[in-house]
Amino acid sequence: MITCAGALSALDVVLDLISQHLGEAARLDVEDQFIKGDPRPDETPHHDPLVGRALALMRDHLERPLALPDLARRCSCQLRTLDRHFRRGLGAPPGTVYRHLRLSNARKMLEGSGLGVAEVALRCGYESPAALSRAIRQRFGATPSELRKRTL
Repeated sequence: MITCAGALSALDVVLDLISQHLGEAARLDVEDQFIKGDPRPDETPHHDPLVGRALALMRDHLERPLALPDLARRCSCQLRTLDRHFRRGLGAPPGTVYRHLRLSNARKMLEGSGLGVAEVALRCGYESPAALSRAIRQRFGATPSELRKRTL
């Protein structure tokens, strides 16, 4: 997965290497066994009030995502300042964290309810069901229907 800065995260590099050399099934096993319990950027404890405010705004605006400059303005800071605080506190830029929150929310909705992909895409702020399907396939290596089957 490419982040806002155009660099790959270490987690994505490792998962891609596992997928290339051992197959997609091995990648999913590693992800389920080792990564599931790890805190993600949105779950990491933080002590920065600016990051806390921004995360609360992100969670409140999953359906209609805020543009990053609007998010910074609502937090009463400049975008560079917000980016610096996120990188220092969470190790990722705000855009990456926002995408992770939206995708995690979509995955929970797909796995935990009988909602279709189109409904989940609308509720999670994706421009189309195809965009949500691509994001899920890229991040989790499975289609939305395969995710739903794994939880049954």
